[in-house]
Amino acid sequence: MWEPIADDLLARAVQLHSGKRKPLEHVLRLAGAAANDIESLVAVAVTSARQREESWAEVGRSAGVSAASARARWGGDQVPRLLERRAGSPSGTVGAVESLLNSASPPTWPELEKALLALGADAVTLERLRVTARADEAVVEQKDNEG
Repeated sequence: MWEPIADDLLARAVQLHSGKRKPLEHVLRLAGAAANDIESLVAVAVTSARQREESWAEVGRSAGVSAASARARWGGDQVPRLLERRAGSPSGTVGAVESLLNSASPPTWPELEKALLALGADAVTLERLRVTARADEAVVEQKDNEG
């Protein structure tokens, strides 16, 4: 149940651990996404425990908080809202790629960039590709206007 979240978390950890220096923006984006992954992983684990009929007291004890605190944090619609936010955010690898593949039209640059970053692409390389593509478009447009 939490394997896709754990897979995303592992992929982000590997990217952060690689020896290549990354721009601060990329590091912060990865770290923020990893924090969201951890929060989602905990929420799914709590939901699983509750489905196995573990009490809020047991959940709270495992989390080192009171039963009331556990219920407030993970009870009601908190977990579904958290997971919906994760699914709709750029942090989810599966969500980013699925969104790109299910589109009826060619992706915009921001959509493509989001999916490629989720798959581990380097932000600096992506920016170079974007600039190159823009330059190529300008050349084609100029030739079309001349012809």
